[in-house]
Amino acid sequence: MMPTVSNEAPRKADGRPRIVVVADDKCDLALLSAEIEGRYGGAYNVLVQSSPGEALTSLEALRVLNHRVAVVVASQRMGEMSGSNLLSIAR
Repeated sequence: MMPTVSNEAPRKADGRPRIVVVADDKCDLALLSAEIEGRYGGAYNVLVQSSPGEALTSLEALRVLNHRVAVVVASQRMGEMSGSNLLSIAR
């Protein structure tokens, strides 16, 4: 079964926890998502976001739906906010 990489918070649970990948640089985002999907896509649903704001909105939606998030991987240098700031808010 081919894992799904999505840029939207899943509406229907497939049972797998999520890995959320956030980067505002298209090249970084493509590289991170491809690497993480390739290594962990069978066990995790990979959610790709191109901005910290989108990621926080998706994380809140996942929390409301009681979907598990295993890890958030964020680029440190993003225009909207730093990766460490995003992670501290998401926590």
